[in-house]
Amino acid sequence: MTNSEGVARIKSMQRIRTACDSLEKAGSQEQYTIADVGRYCEQRWGGPKAQSIRNSPAVLARYIRLRIAEHMLACSESMRSDVEPLDLSDANKAQEQYLLALGEIEKLERDIARYRARIDGYRDDVAEELVEISKKQA
Repeated sequence: MTNSEGVARIKSMQRIRTACDSLEKAGSQEQYTIADVGRYCEQRWGGPKAQSIRNSPAVLARYIRLRIAEHMLACSESMRSDVEPLDLSDANKAQEQYLLALGEIEKLERDIARYRARIDGYRDDVAEELVEISKKQA
């Protein structure tokens, strides 16, 4: 918000922050999008709409992308703490755990490919900032 100029921009940032907080609480492990934030803001306050957010890539859209990245990083960290160790005493259970883990790996690989495609669409300075944030939180 410190980079925001004008009352309208500050009001939009406050609304977007509230929307991101609510979406993160509502779908704790789910990823949300700029469109979700825009719909939330439009339904609750009448704006800013998703297109207005996208038209402000240096501030509004960037803020949401950074919030999404932080949220997904926090979700992935919480998932790591829930992993139970492989139980090798029972062959059937071990095989079931192994197959579940393979399924999770496939899902993560699809997510990584999707994130890479999104990051490729960002300007280089935004991609660098996202990488730095993820390194600091790892």
